[in-house]
Amino acid sequence: EIPKVLGVDPQTVAFGNIQRFNSPEEINDGLQTHPAARISKALPGYRKTLHGAIIVERIGLVQIRSRCPHFDSWLEYLESL
Repeated sequence: EIPKVLGVDPQTVAFGNIQRFNSPEEINDGLQTHPAARISKALPGYRKTLHGAIIVERIGLVQIRSRCPHFDSWLEYLESL
């Protein structure tokens, strides 16, 4: 579930194209189509450095790691250092 950002329920915004991917990591495919660009287009007031941290906190690291295997592997590597 995507939390509200800027007071907007993401279910009312066109996030359908994003949800067709198996993993959020598959979305990062270009300058105009990476996640922050897609969100900024749907929510013009979106600021990645501010709202991104809020979204991560609301979703939770456990859920993000379960959906993003590359990110999870990177974190496992860092945790092993």
